[in-house]
Amino acid sequence: MSHEWGAFGDGLPSWVDSVGADVEDPWFADEILERAILPPPGTSFAEISSNAGGAWPGLVAAAMARIGRPVEGDAWPTSPPSHEREVEMHPLDFEWYFDEATGASLADQLPGRGSLVLLGAPSVANLVPATDSRDVLLIDKSPHVRRRLPGLSDHHQFRESRVGQRLPIRDESVDAVFFDAPWYLPTMFTWLVASLRAVRRGGQIQFVLFPELTRPNAKAERTDLLNRLQDLGEILVEPGVVRYQTPLFERNALQSLGLPCPGDWRRGDLVTLSAIRRHKLPGALPYEFQEDSWDTFTIGSQVVKVSQHIDHSAKQLGSLEGCPEDTLPTVSRRDARMRGVGFWTSRNRVASVNDPRQITSVLKLLSEGSNDLSRDRHPVVQRILSLLKGTQT
Repeated sequence: MSHEWGAFGDGLPSWVDSVGADVEDPWFADEILERAILPPPGTSFAEISSNAGGAWPGLVAAAMARIGRPVEGDAWPTSPPSHEREVEMHPLDFEWYFDEATGASLADQLPGRGSLVLLGAPSVANLVPATDSRDVLLIDKSPHVRRRLPGLSDHHQFRESRVGQRLPIRDESVDAVFFDAPWYLPTMFTWLVASLRAVRRGGQIQFVLFPELTRPNAKAERTDLLNRLQDLGEILVEPGVVRYQTPLFERNALQSLGLPCPGDWRRGDLVTLSAIRRHKLPGALPYEFQEDSWDTFTIGSQVVKVSQHIDHSAKQLGSLEGCPEDTLPTVSRRDARMRGVGFWTSRNRVASVNDPRQITSVLKLLSEGSNDLSRDRHPVVQRILSLLKGTQT
């Protein structure tokens, strides 16, 4: 079955071409269209999205619109996800927490004895009971973990740190590692290298792997990663058993397109590498892109990031093309609109930035609880306050 995305239907919603622009590969387009066509009539948008092989619901909805299938579903929740009531997640931090059932299931599968390291998985650590026979270390770069998860045991060690190719622990010193890395192949390899260095011979590594339709080249990336594991130990892949809560920033991205709620649609595969006998991945590792530098501020429950890059061609806090009401309608780092973002909130509201210094001084005052700025008529102040009023659903 082969389709051209532009060949379906007339009078399509204005957002379809923008969303569909992410479809760069005919096979990828065909696979998404298959998942839009095959479910029987009456299947909810949430169910179609959950079974779409990892394709983003915006792309699934675009495929449905192109074949004339109604995009119908439930209304959006009126309260934020449970983990975000104190401090919201931010897309630049790649923060997706597991839903409660998945977190509990993953925690139950972890070894009950010995030393355990959890990388980027606070919603699992929160459910791992502390015992005298098990040492638990959580490594996560977010400073907000304990505010989001007040039930996190004081008996667990927590280190606020980015994950590089070497962890802040001795090599081959732990019995098991679980990690939930950002879904980009170079980053996953970095976290896998770090885990292999940390775990003892005969130990276990578990991690979440992105599905085949996460992006056009995801299937080939999965094959590359899994092939490199073949000689390291015993491999088990459990498709689709991991489910994530849909964070507020992703809710707002989808809602800005006028779409119904897809529920907690995002799923991943659980990979278990056990009886580890080798500690080094074969072959050259892909280059890990260097992240831009951002200043971060917490204002109420919102997390706001401002790029440190000075762009003299950009308008100060200007609106970006293709971002309705200043909301970025995507969470994909590959989207061309990302290049213009210099101001970004945890509610996915964005703007361009010419010079960050003036903006960061205002945000610093707001983060310190200043109430005087609401009466300040300076355009930059008023624009920031307007961006901070972004939708919370």
